[in-house]
Amino acid sequence: MSASTLAPACRAGDRVAIVAPAGPFSHEHLLRGCALLRAWSLEPVFDPAILARWGYLAGQDDLRARLLTEAWEDPSVRAILCARGGYGSMRLLDRLPTQRFAQHPKRFFGFSDITLLLNALVRDAGLISFHSPMIASPLFFEGSPASQDALKQALFGETLSDIYAPLLGTWVQGSRQTGRLLGGNLSLIASAIGTPWEITDQPIILLLEEVSEPPYRIDRMLQQLRYSGFLERVVGIALGDMGAYQDQYQRYTTQEMWLERLALPPTCALLCDLPIGHIDDHRSVPLGAWMTLDPQEASLRIANAQEIANAQEIANAQEIANAQEIANAQEIANAQEIANARDSNNTRDSNDIRKGQAAHFSDPSEASHASPSDPSEPSPHSTQRRRR
Repeated sequence: MSASTLAPACRAGDRVAIVAPAGPFSHEHLLRGCALLRAWSLEPVFDPAILARWGYLAGQDDLRARLLTEAWEDPSVRAILCARGGYGSMRLLDRLPTQRFAQHPKRFFGFSDITLLLNALVRDAGLISFHSPMIASPLFFEGSPASQDALKQALFGETLSDIYAPLLGTWVQGSRQTGRLLGGNLSLIASAIGTPWEITDQPIILLLEEVSEPPYRIDRMLQQLRYSGFLERVVGIALGDMGAYQDQYQRYTTQEMWLERLALPPTCALLCDLPIGHIDDHRSVPLGAWMTLDPQEASLRIANAQEIANAQEIANAQEIANAQEIANAQEIANAQEIANARDSNNTRDSNDIRKGQAAHFSDPSEASHASPSDPSEPSPHSTQRRRR
């Protein structure tokens, strides 16, 4: 499993493109977000066509895909930031040359509905992407100073250590785990199951956040991940803001929701209450980076070299075991197929023998030669009498 690449950092005066791969947004909000970027000595640029509206989308699919591709392939653009989420980025996945984007490495920012784009860039382009606030949203330009500073560091930091400081949360269960940080919005992760854009890496530290979803729907989406086998690749969950676990029956604690209702396996580490999601204090995190869930610090931090090596060794061993299991199953299937074919041939041969025997004793022409009493053939004695 190759490591993802961190694209070059921004410098003062760099052009950064604003794109709208999902829903429409307020022009005023866009201008306020751009003003903050200018205060950071960046030059935000955008095609006016991103202001288009097509119902609940920021323009038709081909337009949104074209504007994103053009921004990505523009050599004068250093980074790309999404204006807003909402809905629509999933519709672009088969229209974007994401593998080609590796030829023009850029840092890409967004979250919520942008989730599948973020993960597609990690997989197809081999680039670290950033789960972060979006420019035309009050969560950015009215966000906490810590949230704004985290996004600024993600733009200008030269290394992951410069960009990302450990995030502290509340430890719920499990032991220390290391994997690649992937994921984002739970609804989008669940909707990708069974599609070409399902997350298939392992081991995974799964980042999850959600907004305005009642407990039963969160439960249903987690059951989908469980039934599909997706959770078997997840060694730990980094849980951001999920909203209130509240319905008309009761309010649930994190432990009640995740350990009792969802029956999360005890081997899966769970760290909750991270400052990530639809909140004013949303901290930017690097998707595709090797991260560690650390129970001693109750933190999500960058993994060290030894932790990465150990996690890769375990993943390779598991991959070999899975491959052997598949091979064994295939051998059994092949042997069964051969046995079935042999049984079928034997049955066919037996049927042919029975049919032949039946035909031998029931053929009238055979019976005429075998039976001397056939009235159509006179006996020698009757012939002699006629001659006399």
